[in-house]
Order: sequence, then structure tokens, then C-alpha cells
Amino acid sequence: MGIYLTYKDRFKESVETREIETIIEKEVNILYWWQKLLMWIGIIFSLLCALKLYFLLKR
Repeated sequence: MGIYLTYKDRFKESVETREIETIIEKEVNILYWWQKLLMWIGIIFSLLCALKLYFLLKR
């Protein structure tokens, strides 16, 4: 009986394990300054084209 109780205590200690999850937030796909500049140039160009089309159709 003593051997059984010793084995039971050891087995209980080895079975109790904990899993710890760590979440690391990392930004991906960050735009460079020149990519942002190209986006703004595209927006300005689109607005200028829309204004030109508006004034052409207004005549």
C-alpha cells in the first residue's frame, strides 16, 4: 500500500502541467512614406479629374 501511495503522489505531480499562452501583437504591412505619398497623389489626381469633368459637363 505504501508503494501505491508513493506512486500515486508522483503521478499526480507529473500530470499537473500548465500551459501559458503569450500573445504578441505586431504590426505588419506598414506602408512606407513613398507609398503614402503615391496614395495622396492619386487622390488629388482623382479629385482634379472629377472637377474637370464637372466643369466640362456644366457648359
